[in-house]
Amino acid sequence: NDLLKSNENDLIIRFNNQDDLQMFKSVVQDWNNEGKINIQSISGDDKNELGELKRVVNSLIQNIDELSSDSILIAATNHHELLDPAIWRRFSKVITLEKPQTEEVGRLLELYLSNYHNSIVDNAKRMEQLELALKGFSHSDVKTTINNAIKEAIIKRKAVLNSCDVLKEIYFHQYHNIENEDQFIRFLLKYGATHREINEGMDIPLRKIQSISKEIKEE
Repeated sequence: NDLLKSNENDLIIRFNNQDDLQMFKSVVQDWNNEGKINIQSISGDDKNELGELKRVVNSLIQNIDELSSDSILIAATNHHELLDPAIWRRFSKVITLEKPQTEEVGRLLELYLSNYHNSIVDNAKRMEQLELALKGFSHSDVKTTINNAIKEAIIKRKAVLNSCDVLKEIYFHQYHNIENEDQFIRFLLKYGATHREINEGMDIPLRKIQSISKEIKEE
């Protein structure tokens, strides 16, 4: 069977048929020995780039059509809106994986947090707050966020993972860094991190945390 899958940066294709492999190799450039292709974004301003993109799409469609009849092609994309409609027509079944709803996020939290001793899973309120903080995250995003929190806890030799540890990773996933510490503290407080957790885990002065907490209550 042939397998094609993609993420935001890479397109990975695995083949058990050398003829099909050679066919696909003719479509793309920069092929390496692992069968990984780096996909570069195409700007809408360069006619040459758009012409090259059209050529690649047409070649891809042609080579899909020429796959042997006993081949099974499975494709995955995070950017379905960028695909040419003609490519969609080559697949007999299209399955959409929506982002997890609140209940599903809760189950994912239970699953991934089970890998490390924590003060979250057995606390319904903390679970509810993390579910809200993770709203809009994909299944992969939830897994990555929890795994990053666990890795950080291991590095710091923390015996117990708490909500603040996970919320920090959620914040970093969304904003990538802390440009505004006050905003960061507000985020942690909004989703249930305690003053003590923020003070000890983030090394932020308790007086500052209490001051921002007071401001939030007065708003």
